[in-house]
Amino acid sequence: MCIKFSICLMLFACLSVPSLADDFNYIDAKIAVREALSEDRDYAAALQAYSLLAAKENISDAQRADSLKAAIQLALQLDNTELAAELVERVLLPGFRELEHMRVMGKQRQWTELLGFYGETDFEVFPIIVRGDCYQLRAEALERTGRREPALADYRRALRYTQDRRARGKLEAKLESFDGQ
Repeated sequence: MCIKFSICLMLFACLSVPSLADDFNYIDAKIAVREALSEDRDYAAALQAYSLLAAKENISDAQRADSLKAAIQLALQLDNTELAAELVERVLLPGFRELEHMRVMGKQRQWTELLGFYGETDFEVFPIIVRGDCYQLRAEALERTGRREPALADYRRALRYTQDRRARGKLEAKLESFDGQ
């Protein structure tokens, strides 16, 4: 493990000491890990750092979900779907847990299973920030299992909730490819 990640791990310990936590908060910890990751590309160490950050007691459920999301993404990048699935179980926020579960199943290409869990789910009850990704993942599962019309409807719903320019561009291209077929 590189020195920067060692420093990150030591700084995370500060979060559990109230007098130090005021000076080094959750945002500082996230920035430290991102900077170390961007320079060193040590995904395993970043995964460990995010997992430790998520285990801290004095962070909110939203911060925990955010750290776990980053850890899950790194676990999937490292093709460790078993660890990613374990991390999903630690996500407490409704909607966020389901989204991360869908991502893990998508990475494993478990399209039928994904539809078994979420084929009839009303994503409108989820926080607005996760709806676009949920619709997009279900649309992909529907498309890959040959259900073109429901996939098209979910891609359209996903576009309605997607703010990121790049992600919107991909969804628009996907919708155009449906029109061309």
